[in-house]
Amino acid sequence: MKQLSAFEYGVMAFKKGLKCVPAWDREFLEAHIKDLRVGEGIEAYNEWIRGWTQTNLEEPVEVDSLPR
Repeated sequence: MKQLSAFEYGVMAFKKGLKCVPAWDREFLEAHIKDLRVGEGIEAYNEWIRGWTQTNLEEPVEVDSLPR
């Protein structure tokens, strides 16, 4: 089975309803961060955030649900 990219984990996290906090995504941490030293995971964290954010921006918003 192909391992998901950090970006794909971010997309999945958004769809699961997780907040935009990659450190709270246990599956992502296990797959991409677990064996790294401090500072080595920055690129993976940034990709996760990019995936989460892009998916959030593409999500439709109902105008009636916006605060007035």
